[in-house]
Amino acid sequence: MKSKNSKHIEKILIINPYGIGDCLFTTPLIQILKSYNPDIKIAYLVNERTAPIFNNNPHIEKTFIYEKDTFRKLWGSSKKEFFKQLSALLLDVKREKFDCAVDFSMVQEFSFFCWLAGIKKRIGYNFKNRGVFLTDKLNLTEFKDKHIVEFYTRLLSLINISVDDIPHLSLFIPEFAYKRLEEIVKNHNIDIGSIISVAPGAGKSWGKDALYKHWPEEHYSELLDKITGNFDIKVLLIGDSNEKEKCERIKANCQKQDKIINVAGETNLLEAALIFSKSRVVITNDGGLLHVAVAVNASTVSIFGPVDENVYGPYPINDKHIAIKNDTMSCRPCYRKFKFPKCIYGQQCLKNIKAEAVFKSVCKILK
Repeated sequence: MKSKNSKHIEKILIINPYGIGDCLFTTPLIQILKSYNPDIKIAYLVNERTAPIFNNNPHIEKTFIYEKDTFRKLWGSSKKEFFKQLSALLLDVKREKFDCAVDFSMVQEFSFFCWLAGIKKRIGYNFKNRGVFLTDKLNLTEFKDKHIVEFYTRLLSLINISVDDIPHLSLFIPEFAYKRLEEIVKNHNIDIGSIISVAPGAGKSWGKDALYKHWPEEHYSELLDKITGNFDIKVLLIGDSNEKEKCERIKANCQKQDKIINVAGETNLLEAALIFSKSRVVITNDGGLLHVAVAVNASTVSIFGPVDENVYGPYPINDKHIAIKNDTMSCRPCYRKFKFPKCIYGQQCLKNIKAEAVFKSVCKILK
């Protein structure tokens, strides 16, 4: 990474109001900024779900919370309270006197917010001409033909930083997560050196369409039968509290249920990250938990349906990560230009991925 002659930037605000994976895709950029100038001050504006990623990052001085659903409800119930809370957030940001904002939102509201906050340099992608309030921008139609991390780090050219090598994703695990892991190990009588983690949910940022990223439950049950039938190993089913029943159904259809432990809803994001880091392999759908596993250097086997694994898959691509997909459907990948079209084939791209194919990839990593 090299920097050209440019005006010195001392304080940067990064904005990304989206999901876990999307925020983790920005962590290489943070590392590059700190390499460029170790004294640079970096703050991050995120939603509540992704804030823990940056609250525990030693490179981040401060986080600001913007929860879209909260502000949307306020707009419907009390315009006065809406403007009161939005003004409070604006003043908090303005007090920091940032030199520059790196806006990953691709919507004009956030760059306008930065303009109101007095941030003179505002960089980002100009998607559908929404970059009207950006001072420096790169035109963008969609993320295509290279990984999103490479798109994100490319924005640094707008502040005269050229990138030679892109670091890995990063996630820092706090001390409290280790204490929680000890409790889980004790409560479930687990040998932490002999576990596989399976996250059969994910895709929360897709809302009601998240299920189109989920490999069928019966396929997961068949896979777990193959794993527990061939390896002396325990399987931890991991997810949030809303996925507990899903995990329980998968376990109920398995032959060796004593080897399968459902801890969905028992861990927060960082505690799950720690478990992933101790796992021999993490098996998951395309979603935020996949990138959590990658960020803590776990080996992964991931299952992709509508999304292009070359753009949104594990980064960097290497032997530790195997992304599985089935391209017999000519419509796959169908997630294009940040839109997911209505699926008329009933998730066939995911149903076509057989348990045997995933099992072979798991064996490749375990052996």
